[in-house]
Amino acid sequence: MGIRKFGLMILSLVLFVSCKPKVTDPDPEPETILEAKLQLMYNGAQINLDQTLNTQEGYPFQLKEVKIILTQIKNGERNLLDASLMDMALKGNTLFSAVGLPGDFTNLSGAIGVVQPWNNADPISFPVTSPLYLTNVNDMHWGWNPGYIFYKIEGLFSTNPDAVNLTDVFTYHIGLNDYRKPFEFNNITWTKISDHHYRMTVYFHLDDLFDGPGGTVDLATEPFTHTTPDKAELNEKIATNFAYALRN
Repeated sequence: MGIRKFGLMILSLVLFVSCKPKVTDPDPEPETILEAKLQLMYNGAQINLDQTLNTQEGYPFQLKEVKIILTQIKNGERNLLDASLMDMALKGNTLFSAVGLPGDFTNLSGAIGVVQPWNNADPISFPVTSPLYLTNVNDMHWGWNPGYIFYKIEGLFSTNPDAVNLTDVFTYHIGLNDYRKPFEFNNITWTKISDHHYRMTVYFHLDDLFDGPGGTVDLATEPFTHTTPDKAELNEKIATNFAYALRN
């Protein structure tokens, strides 16, 4: 075989290889998102923030703010999310959102509030993407007391049944390790929103917060707690009732 002919064969081979279409890897499968939306309820009816309602004592009131921290959200040993923070007034009613598959999380459990040792850790020690990081958690951490505020329930009320302008304030800020309670969401139905997006609904029954297994909370006489020791009885009532009121 002549040198010229051999060279042409090599050139043809190089051109053949270089002109072969490149095999590209398929696009990765999109991650599946599981999210929980919180629906406020009162006496069996859906309600919204700023809606005027009446307590069982006849007091008109409005719910203005609901903030909730959940931690160690999981199904058995399978973890879904370390921590979530919902600020309903500012950011909407997404209780949590995480990557997962519906079949892996037909039940969920965790803590209402921040588990130990995280609760007494320095907020700046968490990753900057964590809801528990100092600037993310914002006013849900007490500067004067080591630990997080597990949830805030705030609003306006009046003891005058005919009042139109509500000027009295109720404020329930619950934290501290003694008042952390567990939650369980069982037999979850994940509704398909799109191919990789599923949603469940968690209900917060406000009437059960005011009158639940922990006892009755009267806005007129018990409108305020920051979980201080002098409010121990009210703290436990709110904590017990809150855990009962949050369910799927």
